[in-house]
Amino acid sequence: MLVEVVVARGLTGPQSVRLLALVAAVAGMALAFRFPLAVAIALLVIAGSLFHSAYFTWSVGPVQLHLEEIVLLALGVVAVVAPKRQTWGGAAGLALAAFLAIATFCAWLGVQDGRVAVDDAFNWARPFAFYGIFWIVLRLFPDARSLRRLLIAGLVCGAITGVLALVMQFTGSLTDVFQGSGGQQIYTQATQAGLGGLKRIRQPGLAFSYILFWWSIVAALTWRGRFRMLMWALVTASALNIVLSFNRNMWVGVLVGLGLVLILGGVRLRHRLLVGLAIGLTGVVLLFTAVVNSGNTQRLDPIVERAATVVTPRQIGEESSLRDRANETAQAWRTVKANPVFGVGAGADYGVRFNHEEGNGIWVNTTQRFLHNQWLWLLLVGGVPALVAFAAFLGVVLAKAWGPGRTVSQTALGAGIAMICLSAFVMPYLGVEEFCLAIGVVAGAIVASRDLARRA
Repeated sequence: MLVEVVVARGLTGPQSVRLLALVAAVAGMALAFRFPLAVAIALLVIAGSLFHSAYFTWSVGPVQLHLEEIVLLALGVVAVVAPKRQTWGGAAGLALAAFLAIATFCAWLGVQDGRVAVDDAFNWARPFAFYGIFWIVLRLFPDARSLRRLLIAGLVCGAITGVLALVMQFTGSLTDVFQGSGGQQIYTQATQAGLGGLKRIRQPGLAFSYILFWWSIVAALTWRGRFRMLMWALVTASALNIVLSFNRNMWVGVLVGLGLVLILGGVRLRHRLLVGLAIGLTGVVLLFTAVVNSGNTQRLDPIVERAATVVTPRQIGEESSLRDRANETAQAWRTVKANPVFGVGAGADYGVRFNHEEGNGIWVNTTQRFLHNQWLWLLLVGGVPALVAFAAFLGVVLAKAWGPGRTVSQTALGAGIAMICLSAFVMPYLGVEEFCLAIGVVAGAIVASRDLARRA
């Protein structure tokens, strides 16, 4: 009765919001301890599917709290307090911890030296926290079944955005609902030339569609029973997601991933993959033939034209976007040479400006705090030590994925990480929330699966 009186007083008093927040926090932590896999899947949905990073946000004083960060923190507490396996990932975990420590220290140095404001340093470094899912996967999901479910959940997140991308080609009513903060996720012919009647859609789930693309195909080729048809459906939706992103770097990355899987996957997988590709290409050719015969090619023309530029380097070199990236890369390299040891810190001004759309057709010339070449950006964030530590983390993970005794699933997961490493030369993937999350999940799955095989 006393507890009921206290709760009733709290609900009717001026502090009711704080009490309800406390009750929700306790309930959330209880869920995280009792159902860690379900909460981890919820994290993938919140941060890596349809919703941009500012979709679920609350203001607490000067700090903007994001729901996905709260869920990640809850899982982190469970991983520390009640792990199912006592491990921190060996050399890969040590390298990742070193990278995060270096990035944090260099951001602090940037603030102390006056190169970057505290809020800019915090906001541009905070996506790195999602690499921490690597340790959560290792400590909370040490069995093959939970790892497989986690990967399938990530693939579903990507597939959902692929279906949404297709639906949005035929309707404009959903654009405002799923548009990112600052208009960075959905483009039309009015905002970007060469799209024709199509929309260029890049939702957060694209990260999982890309990194898990070849893993999903390998699973569809090797699994049996009802899950096989499910995987083919997810593969189709993921392919739509990648195609409608109009990201040429991803189209090239998929081809590179194919080469890696063919080389490292073994004879049996190579045979199945080539047969599957032949069937898939036949379907694509029949689709294009049907569209051409119907005389309704205007929707496919932008895809064909953009794909054609991949094999015409001269045409790409004439694009303004490539010239802009060359200029920002040159300026960033000059800044790195002046600060090779500690960089300038995350979020610091390195001397580049760009026109940013604030919404309602308003454009503002502002400081560019990101860099398309993410490997060079790591040098800006934390100098040579940060680049070496991050490269060591991914290097160890890839060595496990492609080392002796590898499985076809590990090979395909490693190909996904390699694809992001390649694309990161031209697109900001290593410091974006959903890509940090996707890399952490896949890297954790690779290391955990290798540990499982060693203990078997």
